[in-house]
Parts: sequence; structure tokens; C-alpha cells
Amino acid sequence: MVAELVCPRCNCNDCESRGMATRWGLPVEAWECNFCGHQFAKQVEMAPQDKTIWYHVLLCPECRSDQVKTTSTRGTTRHHKCKACECTFKSAEKRS
Repeated sequence: MVAELVCPRCNCNDCESRGMATRWGLPVEAWECNFCGHQFAKQVEMAPQDKTIWYHVLLCPECRSDQVKTTSTRGTTRHHKCKACECTFKSAEKRS
């Protein structure tokens, strides 16, 4: 397989992939230059993992405003204060 990669020793672009390996726990692809025989590795670009967690927007139980801030967290219980009416309330994490 001819790559669009350049050998770091001779700057030749006649390089072939020799397979996958790991270096420092990260995946790398091993390459060899067909001209000078130099072997080198190129780090594989990994797609970022999506770590999005969806949550419901909190509404104040008094005025139904969504301008609520979390004032503290104790275990799975969060304490909140409404910026609109100054009401304080708690929310708890629901485990499935």
C-alpha cells in the first residue's frame, strides 16, 4: 500500500504500512520506507468519544422559572436557588 506519507530519514514518499501497534498505550501504525528501509510509526487519529449526558432543565417549583442555579451538592442531592423569586429547593438524582 503506497501512502501519502514521507519517510523522516530520506524524505521519500514510497512508504508502506506494516500494521498496527501500540506505543505508550496509544494506537500507532507501523511504516517502512521502500527506498532506505527505515521503519517508523505514525500515531493513529482517534475519533473523540461522545460523552454527552442529557438532563432535564430544572424549573422553580414556585414561579416555574428556568433561571435556577445549583448552590451545593451533597451526595446525590442538589440544593438550588431560583434567581427570579429567591425560592430554595432540592433535587435528587434518580437511579434507573
